[in-house]
Amino acid sequence: MRDPLKSLAWYDRWIDYDVGQIARMQESASKPFANAGYLPQYLFEIAQRWLALGLRRYCRGDPVSATRECIGPLLDAWKRSEELGAHQWTEQTKESRRRWALNLDAYVFSFRLVALATTLEVDEHDWCRLIALIDNEGEDRLLDRVIAQRQRERKIGSALCYPGPYARLLEAIDSPSREAGALALKAFVEGWYEALGKVQKPGPSSFRHQSQPPAWYRSDRIEGAYSGFWCLEAVAAVKAFGLDDQHCRGLRNYPGDLLQP
Repeated sequence: MRDPLKSLAWYDRWIDYDVGQIARMQESASKPFANAGYLPQYLFEIAQRWLALGLRRYCRGDPVSATRECIGPLLDAWKRSEELGAHQWTEQTKESRRRWALNLDAYVFSFRLVALATTLEVDEHDWCRLIALIDNEGEDRLLDRVIAQRQRERKIGSALCYPGPYARLLEAIDSPSREAGALALKAFVEGWYEALGKVQKPGPSSFRHQSQPPAWYRSDRIEGAYSGFWCLEAVAAVKAFGLDDQHCRGLRNYPGDLLQP
């Protein structure tokens, strides 16, 4: 196993559950839906389950190809969700769901998928589908730059949406020497999880003292919810920019096997 936080029996049980639950949800979504207004969100939840399944398989120690196989059907569900939501969601709802600067979950979800697509070298068809779904071109200096390593015409944002968790990663990319970059990358990985728990909610200053960690942040405390606390953003930067990850190998949250042939 790559992640011993849960037992092998636990991973076996919940991976089997994921497979069955995804099949049931996809069957329900293919039939007339009782609450048509909820169907776009329901389809997005299927996409999220595909990501959780891929990461759980990685935790268990499966070949990385088992994680790659989850990306295509994830994109199918997400694309259908967006197509239906385009006709049902208000413009305000669309913005609050997708705009990175307003929604940390959207930013992290996008970054994780870009990381998997980059490290696992998905084909051009799925890459283009992913980038179209992610959108938000020119909104974030870091994620736009990672994407631009494969999509050269990508417009780069001038600001970093979430400097607390991600400034160190940007520092690693811009470091003047390979060793300085390696040390900054290590510092990023070591502080990444804690920093995500301190991100403040955007909006009026009176609400900014409230933290807004990703939805999966404490998933190890919820039965059946855990899919690893992997710093996928780090391996995305290593793959995209050729950073030296020698100081990260062996760190608990560093998914270095994604970079292996």
